[in-house]
Amino acid sequence: MNEEPMAGVRREKTMKEQLEQRIQELLKQHDSVEFGDEESNGGETYAKGIAGALAEQLAPLLSPAAKPQDGSTVKGYRKLTADDIAQMNDLKEISRNFCEQLEIERTHLSLETVEIDSPEEIKRSEALRCLAIARTKMQEACMWACRAVARPDADC
Repeated sequence: MNEEPMAGVRREKTMKEQLEQRIQELLKQHDSVEFGDEESNGGETYAKGIAGALAEQLAPLLSPAAKPQDGSTVKGYRKLTADDIAQMNDLKEISRNFCEQLEIERTHLSLETVEIDSPEEIKRSEALRCLAIARTKMQEACMWACRAVARPDADC
């Protein structure tokens, strides 16, 4: 159980690093920042600073940590074993990682510059809709998988 907080910290750092990298790429791609000359590299450092600050702010919002439950205080659920808890945490980790990837893609799409009512805007809107559906379906899949592990009473 002592490893769970550390695993959460590692996951958050990984997500933060991914966000920083993606934001830096997007800033460079969309010329949102003047990068200065190649020798000073000051603009790139500025972009990395912005990316780091944004990723620091977004990371906690993207992966809220829930305290695991053993089921002993929830009516209709059996007491979960350590293996049950580990299995459910593994399933939830898979779901979180997948949803984090979806969020990175959503951020990328949201930063694209497109004209209003253009075919590109329609395609982007459809892609954002697909990502939202994928997130919902992943959350549902995780719920059903955890329910299979927890095996609640039939009337729950």
